Amino acid sequence: MLLRGLDAHALDLSALPAERRRHLAQIGRRLTAQALERREANRRHPILLTLLAQSAVDVLDSVVQLFDQTLSGSESRARIKLPDELAERDKLSEDRLTLLDEILPVLADAGVPDEAVGTLLRGKIGMSRLTAANAGATVRLPRDHGHLRLLGGSYNYIRRFAPTVLKAVRFKAAPRHSR
Repeated sequence: MLLRGLDAHALDLSALPAERRRHLAQIGRRLTAQALERREANRRHPILLTLLAQSAVDVLDSVVQLFDQTLSGSESRARIKLPDELAERDKLSEDRLTLLDEILPVLADAGVPDEAVGTLLRGKIGMSRLTAANAGATVRLPRDHGHLRLLGGSYNYIRRFAPTVLKAVRFKAAPRHSR
């Protein structure tokens, strides 16, 4: 907030060569306040301005890096959880497939009259097992197999600070090149 209050992010020192800016900022970091005060104004002010501008860049770089680490960490945790959830889902699906393997031969048998199919299945498989299988019906997975849903678990945490970070960062598009 201090650097923003001083408009350090708005300082344009592009007239100075990059190496000179780095050198002045390095001097500013090394010098104590007393040593800096003893310098002549024409030497002190460029050091202070460069240090201020470079500090704003460094802080912004750190904030962006922390934001990136947070997003990457959330994505990574979701990616790690996904195989476990899919394995659990596969176990449930396997039980339902076993049940289907018992149902299909009865349905495909032309010798069993249509009116007797339901009674035969409930008697052979059991109503409790059919009810349990129906209760365990799962919703079809989206193309990402639920990865975005798992990532959504981190949304409330990220939402607390993301607007502030995104407001602090200026985005510029690259100039459009004619083809």
